[in-house]
Amino acid sequence: RLADDTIEPLRFVVLDFMHVSGIDSAAIASFIKIDTLARRERFRIVMTHLPPAVQTQMVRGGLDPGDGDVIRIESDLDHALEVCEEALLGDAAGSADDGDSGNALRAAFGDIARLEDLVAAMDRLDLSPGDVLIRAGEMADDVFFVASGWVRVHLTLPDGRVLRLRTMTSGSIVGEIALYLKQHRTADVVCERTATVYRMSRERLEHIERSDSELAAVFHRVVAVGLSDKLAIANRAIQASQA
Repeated sequence: RLADDTIEPLRFVVLDFMHVSGIDSAAIASFIKIDTLARRERFRIVMTHLPPAVQTQMVRGGLDPGDGDVIRIESDLDHALEVCEEALLGDAAGSADDGDSGNALRAAFGDIARLEDLVAAMDRLDLSPGDVLIRAGEMADDVFFVASGWVRVHLTLPDGRVLRLRTMTSGSIVGEIALYLKQHRTADVVCERTATVYRMSRERLEHIERSDSELAAVFHRVVAVGLSDKLAIANRAIQASQA
């Protein structure tokens, strides 16, 4: 993977120890080689489900996975992937979060006519970290366009654990499926980093459909592009899981 210069440079390697109960000296030597390689090639290692006994064996063998320099320990795969995603999203969001909502939407959906009119027809919301945008169980009555910042979609499981589903950045659409299907919200959406979000209520959309059919068509086209993108991502995930 490191030798293939036709693709993006390697940034992270995630190693899951869920089914590992112990390691021998040969395994420790292999992990030390990986650590050396990571330092030379400048990628990070994230270890998950690392049993304390295995960590102790590594330390005794000359590798400290808890130093936080090159190797990071996370409790499970979800948290490990979150660490990787946040770093990648941080790189990508720098250029997108320029404060111009029209530019953010145009970058995501293309040069669509009357996009500025669509932005002007919506309510602007300035969110701080921790602000709740959508609550699971509520009836869907609006859709949101993320102009800047990050919002997180997550589920609260019956045992109280929170399962992160996705982090969404500028150009993302949130809540459109439940709005179109007139359903209750299935997940919470919470502001993760200071965000500017534009809200289109069902009442406002119905007014636009009656008074400005062209602008209504712009709205539905933008949503269709967003839904197509989500479907493409889901298809790639299914294909990858079957490979």
